[in-house]
Amino acid sequence: MATVILTKSQPDTARPMAVSFRFLLSLYAIVPLSLALVWLDSAGFDHALREALPTSPSHFLLFQVLFGTPHIVASNLLLASHSDYLAATKAS
Repeated sequence: MATVILTKSQPDTARPMAVSFRFLLSLYAIVPLSLALVWLDSAGFDHALREALPTSPSHFLLFQVLFGTPHIVASNLLLASHSDYLAATKAS
């Protein structure tokens, strides 16, 4: 089962984009896996993982550089390169 995504700029004859339901579920699998890791850390390792991790991403420069900055740059590039978005913001 896949969810069909149609955009205004797509002609009716074009093949619609589809997102697999299994793929979406696999993305959300991180939630129970993370909860299991938290439970394992508290029950078996006396919060050793929690103590090793920084309290804020800004306190760990490498984490910020590897995850924060690319996310911000990619978001801005996607917004700036999307013609429909630019046309809608110029019209308003």
